[in-house]
Amino acid sequence: EQTSKVYNFDPNPPLFKTDEQTANKGSNMKRSERKGYEGSWLFMETLKSMSTRELALKVLENCRLSNHFDAMAENTSAVFEKAEKLVSEAIQHKQYTWHPVYNEDDKRFYSYCLNTKTASTFLKKYVFRRGYEASKVHSEDSVKAVMVIREPMHRLLSAYLDKLAECQDGKANICAQWKSFARNIQLFVLRSNKTESNLFSAHPATSSRADPRQISFPDFVDYIIHMFLRNDGKIRSPFTDVPTPKWTWWHWESVVMDRCFPCAVVWRDVVLFETMEAHLKQILAKYPVLFRDPNRLPVIKPSDTNAKVKRYFAQLPDKQLWFLGNVMYSLDYAVLPYDFESFLESIGRNNLSKS
Repeated sequence: EQTSKVYNFDPNPPLFKTDEQTANKGSNMKRSERKGYEGSWLFMETLKSMSTRELALKVLENCRLSNHFDAMAENTSAVFEKAEKLVSEAIQHKQYTWHPVYNEDDKRFYSYCLNTKTASTFLKKYVFRRGYEASKVHSEDSVKAVMVIREPMHRLLSAYLDKLAECQDGKANICAQWKSFARNIQLFVLRSNKTESNLFSAHPATSSRADPRQISFPDFVDYIIHMFLRNDGKIRSPFTDVPTPKWTWWHWESVVMDRCFPCAVVWRDVVLFETMEAHLKQILAKYPVLFRDPNRLPVIKPSDTNAKVKRYFAQLPDKQLWFLGNVMYSLDYAVLPYDFESFLESIGRNNLSKS
């Protein structure tokens, strides 16, 4: 555990780096340039080295919001304020998913947005204060302070492992909560005549609910792609054969389209799941009102999903993997500071075929 006394960061970095800084960090590289930048490992290390403010400015740039004014002539506060004016109309039509916390000192609300499978349960329980219902706070009255994000393919795999393949029957009884979803996948497999699936032999008359731990990763991905297409390109709460809780689909929703809406909501700082502790230290010093304990952070344990990524994605055919990155999560990769090509390089799948 560490206190805020040791937190060091650049609270007001320049929007654009000098040539020397860009050479060191690579933060403003185009996608085509990143491919040759000594591989995916260095790209991710470069991403981790960026501050929460630099990441937020990168998202702003990817949303093409900084193109509408002379960003180079502005300090970062002015950049965010001008961007907020540009999106002020669009934000009114979004379903709020963030948490405003009231600050008595300046009489303002400060909001944070947690995406599922970014340690959101842990953050809500041990790190961040419980906020108001976002729908009860006028958007203009709240500073959009922090958005927490994760590499989209890692996030998808984490959802599959936690809720299906490695679900537990213990205190939380997660497996029981996901049996209806597993049953929908089983019905999809039968109707699609997927004879190669281990679920194909389980006739619907033999069981009213499938075991989530029997769902393979390819069957899971095939089903959510199927539902994405049947639901007009939306991941949020589609109609299913067997009713499932609405929160089921939250776990792999698009950050851009369904959760934090970073192109319609201007977040001042962005926290990466991949470097959670270092980034939380930075924002604790900026927004202590958001934290349960503004003097220290709880112990943060690393995720074990990374070690399993290559093994599980090796099970997917090119067609599935191509669709995930280039269609289903294309906006997440376009807007967030992650790169699908770098992900493919990290698992040794550089040359995908879409057919």
